[in-house]
Amino acid sequence: MNPSAVIRVVHLVPHLSTGGAELQLLHLVANTPPGRAVHRVLYYGESDDHEAQRLFADRGVDARLVPRSSRLSPTFVARLGRAIEEARPDVVHCWLPNACLWGRLAARRGEGRRLLLSIRGTRIAMGRSLRIARLTGDRGVYYLGNTRAVAAAIRRDIGAPPERIGIVPNGVAPVHGDRAAARAALLAEHGGGSATRIVLSVGRLAIDKNYPMLLRVARRFAPAESVRFFIVGPGELEASLAREARRMGLEGRVHFLGLRRDVPDLMAAADLFAFTSRTEGAPNALLEAMLAGLPIVTTRFEGLEDLLTPDREARVVDHDDDAGFEAAIRRLFDDAAASRALGAEARSTAVGRFGIPAMVEATLAFYRRILDAPD
Repeated sequence: MNPSAVIRVVHLVPHLSTGGAELQLLHLVANTPPGRAVHRVLYYGESDDHEAQRLFADRGVDARLVPRSSRLSPTFVARLGRAIEEARPDVVHCWLPNACLWGRLAARRGEGRRLLLSIRGTRIAMGRSLRIARLTGDRGVYYLGNTRAVAAAIRRDIGAPPERIGIVPNGVAPVHGDRAAARAALLAEHGGGSATRIVLSVGRLAIDKNYPMLLRVARRFAPAESVRFFIVGPGELEASLAREARRMGLEGRVHFLGLRRDVPDLMAAADLFAFTSRTEGAPNALLEAMLAGLPIVTTRFEGLEDLLTPDREARVVDHDDDAGFEAAIRRLFDDAAASRALGAEARSTAVGRFGIPAMVEATLAFYRRILDAPD
């Protein structure tokens, strides 16, 4: 492909939301330098996340709904294929496993066009189906992960050859907030004195995030210690986790804030970031906490070492090691110098490796690479 040619890209995503993959898509499209690529986003699932739709619209993203009438509709495949062809793309970039399957069905390949399947986690939903889909042929098909661990999972679960797999780390936006004002607002809303220690966790309330562990850790702190845990994010487990917190006597000590648009302010207010996931890809919330310079205590998950070095940028414990997690929090609360040093190292790493411009440039370079590859 001519190095100066503008790359035409169609992105296929199940729906518009504020999830990690969708926000990476938004950052990519909205921050591509003029004259480098033209993007169009196609989505096929209706969503109640009106905030996400507003975010895409406000950034001027060309996002179009292709309605899906049923799960296995040939009519939908044909409709999606026509929507893709209308844009005459060089690359059809499919985000998340479900869209990867639909993209294989709907997007024609050949004549220099490439199909790029973007996988974001080490536990690949529909991995067996994607492996079977490879039997239809891999001509023009490439894969993209966000860590080495995800790339290994693509090889293992889908069977993709390593020369067809790229790695582009996530990009996160700088986090800014007024610490004093943010703390005062949060504690005024939920109670607590000026000496209250604030532990923040951000992520979807889903089983892989292992929030029951965080509740057990919270229970290990006595009410008199004035430590508050704030959990930010929506999800299918919100009601059950809230019931479990009440059963454990954590009312007033654990607060579920739901979906919030002021995460930078919440990170500014926090004294520590807690992350208890069992499995991840490259979690944006963890990267944002690093960028905010927060001291972090996290569980160990596959691919963590692609993001940070244990004990240099975060304290790391095994998942479900409640006592170890509690002890790590206490040590950071008790040693202000160590806490500041940990946060400073985390921020330095995040700024150098996980900025949005670096993610955009790496993605565009991968597009060029696969378009220039003989296929």
